[in-house]
Amino acid sequence: MPTSACLETVHETGGCRGRIRALLAGRRSADLGPAHLKEQAHGAFEAEDYPRAIALLRQAVQQDSADAEAWYYLGYYTHYLCYDSVPLTGYSDHSSDEVLALLERAVALDPKLGNACYFIGAEYGGRFLNQMQRGNLKGMVAELKAGKARGGFPDWLVEYNRNMLRSCDDNAILFTGGDAEAGSAWYLQYVEGFRRDVTVIPVAVLRWPWYVLALKEKRDLIPAGAPISWSRIRFWRCTPTSGRPSGYPSLSRMPSERRMPSPTAWTMSSGCSNRTSMTAAGRTSARSGPSWPTYSSRTGGGDRCTARWG
Repeated sequence: MPTSACLETVHETGGCRGRIRALLAGRRSADLGPAHLKEQAHGAFEAEDYPRAIALLRQAVQQDSADAEAWYYLGYYTHYLCYDSVPLTGYSDHSSDEVLALLERAVALDPKLGNACYFIGAEYGGRFLNQMQRGNLKGMVAELKAGKARGGFPDWLVEYNRNMLRSCDDNAILFTGGDAEAGSAWYLQYVEGFRRDVTVIPVAVLRWPWYVLALKEKRDLIPAGAPISWSRIRFWRCTPTSGRPSGYPSLSRMPSERRMPSPTAWTMSSGCSNRTSMTAAGRTSARSGPSWPTYSSRTGGGDRCTARWG
């Protein structure tokens, strides 16, 4: 049986080996040129190793600070880590500022790099939602104005969404598929006051209990809202149970990274074109009230959605 001293030696040796392997891996990455670093970063991203992808791109921009594409992917992958990864790292003001600085660096180097402009708009859409969760209507409007001023919502996209909103019936619900549609539609509604009777709902955001609760109740933040059948206590049950105070949660106390129970399938009663109630987990609950014409618009995501940018 090894003595305690031997065990400490073995443990230390294993730790040294681990540190040596890490140093060698870092040296191998440092020896690569920017093109190979970007290629490895894309592979790491596809493998869902987002921190490694970001680290490789940081090395790439250190080697070539004029590589607009590397700055763009660094901003894109950092944005993805905050909003779309599993587990979700969540929003923070610092991380959002960093994403914008990276993307704006890319655009400054290459003004025709439209994909970077797309993610600037997506980032400001995230900031808009963060202000909504905080209950700050003025902050919501300010983020949309900033997104427009910085090129995130170009004129052609705003006009596209104006036509999309114009085509909706009164008091309609419009489900959107991507950031490009939602952000510009919100800009028209909250900044220009256009078609505020339409409820714009990005499908992906329905996974956040706080947002669905806002759709149900917060008419100061979402004027038209949506007829959702869940009670407030059911949304409360989607939040962590530890440290739960008495009463019901405010939006700001429901973590952004908390998601709706899985699987959650949103359904609506009364057929396809005249919806009267919206509910989760396959349950339906029709109720009396006004008709809710429902539309969906999806231009696609990723490279398909950003092809026109630039």
